[in-house]
Amino acid sequence: SSGSCGQIVMTQTPEYISVSPGQTVTMTCKASTGLCSYLDWYHQKPGQPPTLIIRYATTLHSGAPDRYSGSGSGTDFTLKSAT
Repeated sequence: SSGSCGQIVMTQTPEYISVSPGQTVTMTCKASTGLCSYLDWYHQKPGQPPTLIIRYATTLHSGAPDRYSGSGSGTDFTLKSAT
């Protein structure tokens, strides 16, 4: 999805994803302006609030499953998850 924060526009691809067990999910997020590493990733199930999984682009949040990993800086960020 896309949204704006001041003059920064974020574009996440894909917007939705469906995978089979055993596959690795890769999502990307692109910022219109460099963010250094100030990007967090959240996971949200239908009907539930979002939960933080990755902080500062690469740091796994305490209590988040270790199947998640984050990378990137500046304008391009990637989230991977083993299913």
